[in-house]
Amino acid sequence: MRGTIVSIVSGACRVDTGREVYKCAARGRLTQSDTGQSKPLVVGDQVEFDPTGKNEGVVTKSLPRRTKLSRARPRHPYIEHVIAANVDRLLMEATRSRPELAAALARIEAKRAEVKATRARYWPTITANASAGRKDTTFLPDREEWSAGVGLRFPLFTGFGRSHQLRRARAELARAAAEHSDLVRGVELEVWTAYWQIIEAGEAIEAARELVASAEESAHVAEGEYKSGAGSVIGVIDAQAARTAAKTRFVQARLDWYTAKARFERAVGRMFAQEGAASAFRKVRN
Repeated sequence: MRGTIVSIVSGACRVDTGREVYKCAARGRLTQSDTGQSKPLVVGDQVEFDPTGKNEGVVTKSLPRRTKLSRARPRHPYIEHVIAANVDRLLMEATRSRPELAAALARIEAKRAEVKATRARYWPTITANASAGRKDTTFLPDREEWSAGVGLRFPLFTGFGRSHQLRRARAELARAAAEHSDLVRGVELEVWTAYWQIIEAGEAIEAARELVASAEESAHVAEGEYKSGAGSVIGVIDAQAARTAAKTRFVQARLDWYTAKARFERAVGRMFAQEGAASAFRKVRN
């Protein structure tokens, strides 16, 4: 079977097949089918699994990732740490799990039922009645009476009330569908906006790191020139101030990255990896 990982908790992952959700464990070390390299599972991964019981299974294969959100590890900048994969699949998950969309779908179903009920008023109705009892002029009754009847009612003319009600119900159904479509477009815009904001925040972290390295080197040179008598104390102070400003910018860039990550998690309705600092963040598309 095949599905999408929607959450990972304590080594176990929940895989959504579109009809049911399975709690699965991984079998051995999974590898990318396109690169042959081992990789940990992340939210959004497409996987194949074997069912082992009711809503339980074992993941046997991880399919290639079309897109992924990743960052470099703080102490190992050249090692990629993937946070989420297949953003388009996460977008589909967001459109299913957002409560405002669920409410909009419920309104559509209610309006569709109203249209069916209004259309049914054009059909004839059948009525049935029955009664039974005893009747007499004295204290003790001596005669039983009963009656039964079936009626058929044809709505011939109601002053065009039914047609107006049907048109109104259809218009309200169309409006509910349009509102749902508008909400879906809004969710899609929110997801992709948050996605590119986190990409931009990751690039800002990389630029801030390079700025810190340059400021550190400049401060080191200025301090060396001052010690050798070739520089002034003002130059040292300026270099140290620039180094402090670069470090402040780096801290702010990390804060912006975590803020953008929180917006993206809110948009897709899923939590991703929390460990480590955000030293780099980038998107890789196949």
